[in-house]
Amino acid sequence: MTDRETPATARPRYRGRKPELYAKALILRREGCPVGEIAERLRVSKSTAYLWTRHLPLDPELVLRRRRAGQRARAEAQWSAHRAARDAARAETVAAAARWVRQLRYRELVLIGAAIYWCEGGKAKPWRPHDCRIKFVNSDPMLVALFLRFLDALGVPAADRR
Repeated sequence: MTDRETPATARPRYRGRKPELYAKALILRREGCPVGEIAERLRVSKSTAYLWTRHLPLDPELVLRRRRAGQRARAEAQWSAHRAARDAARAETVAAAARWVRQLRYRELVLIGAAIYWCEGGKAKPWRPHDCRIKFVNSDPMLVALFLRFLDALGVPAADRR
């Protein structure tokens, strides 16, 4: 210990039997490795790795980044099962609805088709009041297929579809 160092800031001198491991531990700690990782890499106990590196604190930003990465990993692990169950339930609901739509009777098809056209179909415009073509704008292929079934059930010719 020099005259400028206090016992709290003095770097302890290593007098053990593994100076090469001690030197590697210091290098790893300066690179930002936590004590547990140093112990694992050098195959020493955590307490030994801590004793060797306790005078070298980790960068606070690095600690924060590692903590956040761990939080993200835990959140992903927690929610992945929930997400898979939710997606499976949604897929089953869609499949059940598709089975139901395939079996629609004429009256149900007309009612649903009218509601779809009301929501997604072309409307009469004041500047074009006599445009009698049927217009339907939607990008969902299943909804378009259902609307085409509706038009077929009503006997609408293909020339009037746009």
